[in-house]
Amino acid sequence: MERYQKQMDDLRYAEQGKKKLVQALKTAEAPRRAYRRGRMLAAGLAAALTLGTAALAASPGLRELLSQQLGGFEPIARVEDGAVVTDQGIEMRVVSAMTDGMATEIYIEARDLQGDRLVDGGVDVMGQIVQPEADRLSKNRAERGMVSAWTVREECVGYDPETKTALLRFGRYNNERLEEPESLQNMTVQISYLQPQYYRVSAALPQGLLAADTLKSFALEDGRLALEPNQTPAKLDTELASLSSLGFAQDGRLHLQLELPAQARRENSRLIATVYSKRVESLDMSKEEDIEEANRIGRAYNGDVLDTVIFTQNGRIYQEISFPAGPEDLEDLILDQIYGFVVLAEPIQGNWELPVTVPLQRQTAIEVGQKVDGALVQDLILSPLSLYITGDGHNYSRNPAVVYLKDGGRIEGKGQGAFVSPELSACRWQFDQPVDWDQVAGVEINGWLIPIEGGQAGPVEAPKE
Repeated sequence: MERYQKQMDDLRYAEQGKKKLVQALKTAEAPRRAYRRGRMLAAGLAAALTLGTAALAASPGLRELLSQQLGGFEPIARVEDGAVVTDQGIEMRVVSAMTDGMATEIYIEARDLQGDRLVDGGVDVMGQIVQPEADRLSKNRAERGMVSAWTVREECVGYDPETKTALLRFGRYNNERLEEPESLQNMTVQISYLQPQYYRVSAALPQGLLAADTLKSFALEDGRLALEPNQTPAKLDTELASLSSLGFAQDGRLHLQLELPAQARRENSRLIATVYSKRVESLDMSKEEDIEEANRIGRAYNGDVLDTVIFTQNGRIYQEISFPAGPEDLEDLILDQIYGFVVLAEPIQGNWELPVTVPLQRQTAIEVGQKVDGALVQDLILSPLSLYITGDGHNYSRNPAVVYLKDGGRIEGKGQGAFVSPELSACRWQFDQPVDWDQVAGVEINGWLIPIEGGQAGPVEAPKE
């Protein structure tokens, strides 16, 4: 049984806490912040494909990196212009984009004109894609008391030291279709923040160090207790943190103290950990009562808010995490790993606003109106980039979707998450090459096949035994 990591994340690290950590622990595999407003539309018009031009990347190295990122989508990743904006000595330029109205991805080069602040591509970025038409529709639905949703991503995907240029990727993924999309979509990428030398950390903690003995403690300026450093020192599988002290303090709580590099920025770096229970390993997470028990234990051991502090002593930087678990819980405790990020440079805050005109890829909606694996599927929404399924409370995207072609070929789509609410349910899969939906013979979800012929869905076929 998998540990209840996700449940603990949902329980303890609320959106308010995440904002304080400057978008801490953003996952590359799944889109990050979610926004909700109006209701999904199950129908819409398909727009014709129009090709624009691709802006030339700053160097052969960047062009090769961009080509690798786009993969099979390179021929259709086009922009009508390549807007350039400079602020804080950082030049931003749009080099590639593609959209089907629901899924949008835009690549931007960030070039340092004043030095080499971006260093090695370890860059965190904060920004968003603004789609006026989609935002207008969402606002209208919100005014009518309906719900809609979209998710976003922003990340640095590479760096070219020759030109001191980083390649940034921005994504926006709407869970609803535009009502009457134009063949060209006007958007804006708004960027407000770059954090150079931003490094993610994940390292297992050494076993056998935790004992019931009370370690030496001292009071911080805010009155909280912290462990005296270097009582159980140990190296970790990272150069960005080491274990300083691990044990129970005089307040009866479990404390984990980590030493950070001397150049770490206290206000921007953050590491976290979670205490697990051996008892939870034996629980059946398909039972409501066992889920409640796992959450109860999780709250008892971790609290509702992560209790962490960063302080300096004798010129060294330490971060300490305090847990409600006490010596009486020792035999039941599991400390798996630390994870988070360490920042070694000052952030760059500015205002980069880049208009983008993107050709819209053709999108088709096919009505299904049948149950698949016990849940109602209303529509398949198909484009060269993505597959969306709308329906009633399902979450199929934990599993791949397989597209079968008329020539016998098959293309697998990777699940990109789902949004489920009483009014809106949508799952999305993304492909690593364009899909010609005129050549599709069927879509398989969880082993259930939805045949497609002549733009219509046939009777759903259950998995063969």
